[in-house]
Formats: sequence, C-alpha cells, structure tokens
Amino acid sequence: METGKQCLKRELKLRDLVPMQIIVIVWLGWTGFAAKQGPTQMVLWLLAILLFYVPLAAVVMKLSRRLPIEGGVYQWVKAGFSPFAGYMAGWNFSIYAVFAFATVGSVVANGLAHGTGSGAAWMFTSRPFALGLTALACFAAFIINVRGLQITKRWGDAGALLTVATFATLIFLLVRAAWMKLPSAQGSFSLALPAFSILTLNVFTKMAISALSGFDGVAIFSEECRKPENDVARSVLIAAPLIAVIYILGTNSVLAYIKPADVDLAASVPQIMEAGVGATALGRVLTFAGSCAFSLAYLFQMIVFVGMIARLPMVAGWDGLLPGWWSELHPTRKTPSKAIAAVAISMLLLGSLRGC
Repeated sequence: METGKQCLKRELKLRDLVPMQIIVIVWLGWTGFAAKQGPTQMVLWLLAILLFYVPLAAVVMKLSRRLPIEGGVYQWVKAGFSPFAGYMAGWNFSIYAVFAFATVGSVVANGLAHGTGSGAAWMFTSRPFALGLTALACFAAFIINVRGLQITKRWGDAGALLTVATFATLIFLLVRAAWMKLPSAQGSFSLALPAFSILTLNVFTKMAISALSGFDGVAIFSEECRKPENDVARSVLIAAPLIAVIYILGTNSVLAYIKPADVDLAASVPQIMEAGVGATALGRVLTFAGSCAFSLAYLFQMIVFVGMIARLPMVAGWDGLLPGWWSELHPTRKTPSKAIAAVAISMLLLGSLRGC
C-alpha cells in the first residue's frame, strides 16, 4: 500500500470519496427542521443552496486542488492566515462535531422507538438505554477507526447506501401522497416567500450552515487519498447535485404527511414512515425497516466523523501546536489511535452530561 509523507496509508479512491461526501453531509433529520417552516421551505432551500452551498463547493474544489494536504481546512486557514488561525479552525470543527454526535444514543433510541411501536415508548425517555447506546457507538467507532480507513470507508459506504435507500422510501411516500391527491402533498411544493422573522432566520441558518456544510470534511483525509489533487474536487462535483435533491424532496415528503407544528425534530424520518404506511402489518414492517436504516445511517456517519476529527489534532501535533502524543500512529495500522480514543471518550463523556 502506498504511503504519504507521514506514513499514512493511501486508502481512498474517488469511488470511496463520493459516498463519504454523502454520509458526511446528509442527515435526513434536517428535513424535519426545514419542514417546520411549512410551505416556504422550498424557497429557503433554494436560497441556502445559492448563497452557501454552491460557493462552499466551489471554494473546497479550488483549495483541495491547490493544497491537497492532510488536515483540509486546518491547512488551508493556516496557509492563508496563520498557524494559530488554522488551529482555531480545526478546533471549531472538532468541537461542533463532538457536540453534534454526543447525542447519538438519543437519536438511535428515538428511531428504534418509532419503528418498534407503542410497546417501545419507554425508549423515548430511558436515559440509561440512550447512554448504553452512546457507549456502544463510541466503542465501535474507536475499534473501527483504529483498524484503518480500509475498514472505516466500508461503514461509510454502508451509511451512504442506507441514506439513499431511506431517501428512496421517502420518495415513494411522496409519490403515494400525490397519487392519493392529499392536499398537503400539493402544498409541499409551494414557492411561497417566507416572512422575515427570528424563527425563519433560525431555520435558514440550520439549513445552510448545518445541513449543507461538510464538503471540506473529506479533504481532511487528503494524504490518505490516492489522488487528492483531483479526486476530492471530483467527489464534490458528483455528490453536490444528489445531496441537494435529497434534502429538498425529503422535506417535501415530510410535509406531505406531517403538519409543521407536529414534526418530531428528533425523529422526523421515522415519524413520516409511521404516518405514511399506516398501522397494517406490512406498514409496521416497513416502518421498522425504515427507522432502523435511518438510525444506522446516523451511527455510521458518527463512525466516519470520529476518524475525521482525530486527524485534526494529529496534524496540529505535527506542527508543534499540540503535544506529539496526539500524532502518534498505531505501529501496524498507521492510524492516530490515541487521538481516536480521545475523540470517542470526549463524545461519551459529553453525551453522559447531556443525557445522551
């Protein structure tokens, strides 16, 4: 296996980077936040894509070609401003991701509860159950990432496949709602202009900065890519249109069955599946399968993020901004095992403090 200048194994090809872009960026739960905006969500998505998503993609494509270096955004900011600015960019990215995935136990528990039915209502409120799921997720993320990207990327592929399969289910439900001529299905495609308010600004911020960000994440693995100067940019170009379609039509699917005020922000996708297929035996099976797919996709996304975040303190250690301990690689796997352990433990501790 070819290695980079820091002895990192070059495991990632273009066919690995495209699904990784999907799993890093897409979380279908954001469709629930967008659905809270009601019939004006379509315009907000289009504005977010025009004002944030497209410029971000263009910047990442350019910088990934000019500076195809391990660390991505950390290296880009360091080269453009200063080492300390690069350190702060990496720190901010890491803290955001740790906070976001510290609730993995609650997200998975809510998805399972929706899919299992009324008999699993206790999962919504059981803190020990959510904490146990978070602990298992963090342990799995550590083991998988220490073994290397040749293993981690397979989990990313599986997560992207589950995300696309879940989206396909949402499209089926959207077509079904249109075929049944549900009034809510027709209203979900509205191009009504949103009124300016704090709520609208809040939803728009989540759609633009949270749901549509992440193209820079894959570039963190640059020296573990076969051809980082080309493949990172190409993966952005291929994945960008699909991701935009997933978010827009996914939100329309939610609104086709759920009123904006009734959307469950913690489990909007399991909720729409439960509402869309009904209480029949087949419906319960489909709801359970869809809810499990949604929850597993989030879990696999978390696994990829743990490995991604661990590369940032590793690179900062190379530059002397952190103790060399953070940069030490596993003797055979050539992965930053200590940094990976620190990230996983941080998520677990924060999850226990937040009630998972």
